[in-house]
Amino acid sequence: MAGQVAHKKDGWREHIVLYAALAANIGIAVAKFIAAALSGSSSMLTEGFHCLPRISGSPSRNSSRRRFQVRPRC
Repeated sequence: MAGQVAHKKDGWREHIVLYAALAANIGIAVAKFIAAALSGSSSMLTEGFHCLPRISGSPSRNSSRRRFQVRPRC
């Protein structure tokens, strides 16, 4: 039972960098949308929309990394 709890904790810590990258991408997109609203810049609005695929594709990349993990050669 204790081994299962440790495994879940290790899994969460294993992906903490991916979660941090997702949070950073969300922050960047929000900042670009705010800058577009304040400045009225259509190019900044476009940049904000260009950030959205990175945010929406992040969970699928996380799950595919786990499924297609390459084992190191000895």
